[in-house]
Amino acid sequence: MSDQTSCHVPYDGGYCPQGLTFAQRTEMLDKDPEQALHSACEKFIRRFTAMEQSILAEGRTLEEVSREELLASWDAQKRNGR
Repeated sequence: MSDQTSCHVPYDGGYCPQGLTFAQRTEMLDKDPEQALHSACEKFIRRFTAMEQSILAEGRTLEEVSREELLASWDAQKRNGR
């Protein structure tokens, strides 16, 4: 049995998270974790607000939209760079 804790701690020299290139991992490690979290939250809020406004502009509420429509609207906002 071995201790693999370090494999799950990228900030302490662990693995490269799945879906990230080595360059992306290196860039991630260069960022301040608190600032990265704040930026991710702000990005989520912008994207969700844009999605919600798009749905409301159609005269519907979020409760009236199917899961598939919500996901499609979310993906559209991602493609728009929000």
